[in-house]
Amino acid sequence: MTALDEPLGFTNPDYYRDAASPTERQLRADFARYYQLREIAPSAATAEARAEFNSRADELAIRWARHETEHWRGTWAGLQRVVAGWRTQPEIARRNYDQIARARATGEVAIDDDIWRTLQQARLITGHGTGTITGSTQDAARRYPYLQPNMGTTLAPTTRADTDIDRRTAVERTLGAPRNPAVALPSLAKVDAVIADTDELLETEEAAADLDDGRDARKMLLPRAVRDAPISADYSDTETWQRRHADALREVQDLAAEHSTIADGLNGVDDQARIARLDRLRAGLSAARRDALAIGLTDAQVHTAYTTGRDGTYWATQPSDPQLGRIAQLLEHRDLARAAAEAYRNQLTSAPATTADPAIPVTHGSRVEAADAPMRGDGTGAAISTAVDVALPDTDLGEWSPPDTDPAAKEVVSRIDREVSL
Repeated sequence: MTALDEPLGFTNPDYYRDAASPTERQLRADFARYYQLREIAPSAATAEARAEFNSRADELAIRWARHETEHWRGTWAGLQRVVAGWRTQPEIARRNYDQIARARATGEVAIDDDIWRTLQQARLITGHGTGTITGSTQDAARRYPYLQPNMGTTLAPTTRADTDIDRRTAVERTLGAPRNPAVALPSLAKVDAVIADTDELLETEEAAADLDDGRDARKMLLPRAVRDAPISADYSDTETWQRRHADALREVQDLAAEHSTIADGLNGVDDQARIARLDRLRAGLSAARRDALAIGLTDAQVHTAYTTGRDGTYWATQPSDPQLGRIAQLLEHRDLARAAAEAYRNQLTSAPATTADPAIPVTHGSRVEAADAPMRGDGTGAAISTAVDVALPDTDLGEWSPPDTDPAAKEVVSRIDREVSL
C-alpha cells in the first residue's frame, strides 16, 4: 500500500462521523481522495506517475458520477461545483459561506444537513476553513498536523460573559463587521439571492475547472510567427485523389441505399417498373464497386460503403468513411465560399458600370464583346469561349466602347450597327 492508499484524514471514511450513512462517508472520502489526486498530478515526478494519478482520479469520478442512485450523483456534482467556486473565486465563496452559516445558525434559512455538510467539506479540503469536520484523528499528528481538532480553534473563555465573547471570524474583524451577528443578519430574500448567484457562478466556472493541462504554457514557448504561421504545404495532388475516392464511395453508398429504399417499397403496385429500376441500380452498383477498387480504394472501404448504403443510409446523412466524408464536406464548404466570394467580386467590379451617369445611354454589350473576343483570344479555347458567350442571352448591362487603336474592332462595330439599322 502506497502513501496515497492510506485512508488518512479527509480520505478516511471514518473521518465523517456526522454523515447520515456509510455510503455518504465513503463518497466524501472518495471525493477528498479525488481532489488530492487532481492537486498532486501536475507536480508528479514522471509522466507515468501523472497519468496514474489522473487515471485513479477518473475512476473515482466515474464511480460516483454514474452511480445508480441519483442522490449520490447529485452530491458528487455538488461537491465539484462548490470546490470549483472556492478555487476560482475564493473571496466570493467565503463571503457567501459566511452569510449562509449565519443565517442557518439563527434558523432564518432552513438548509438541508446533507447540503450543509457538502459546503463544509468543500471549504475544508480546499484549505479555507478555520477548523475541521469532527471525525477520525487517526495518524493525524504524523501525516496531517493541520487536521488536529484543536487547530484554528480557541478555548472557550471562562472569565467573561457570553455577551462579551467576540465570535467574529478574522475576516469579519478585518472588514469591521459588528460584534453582534444578529445586527448584520441578511434577510431570507437576500440569502436566497446569494445562493442563486452562487449556483450560477459555480455553473459558469465548472466548465473551466480542472482544464489547465499546461497546453497554453507550452504554446507560449513558441514565437507568434511560428504559432500562427499558415500551412504552406501543397496538397493539390492529395486533394484530387481524396476527392475522387470520396466521390467513388459516395456513388457506391448512394446506389446501395437507393436500391434498398426501392426494394423496401415494393407493395404490388407498379412493381414491374420498380423491378426494372432495381435491375439498373444493381448493375450500376456493381460497376461503381469495380471503379472504386480500380482507383485504389481498399476492399474494406468499398464493402463498408456498400453495407452502409444497404442499411438505407445515404452518404449525405452519414458517410461510410468518416475521414473522407469530412474532407469532402470541407472541400464543399471551401468551393461554396470561393463561389460566393467570386460573385461578390463580380458585383463590385460591375458596380461602376451600372451606376454611371444617367445622361449617358446604357446599351447591351454582350454580343459586341463576344464578337470582339476572337480578336483578343487565340486558339481553340478562345473560339469555344466566344461561341458560348454568343449563345448566352444578354443579361449583363453595361457601357462599352471599342479601343481606338484596334481597327478590326471598329469594323466589327460598324457592321453590327448596319445590321441593327436594317
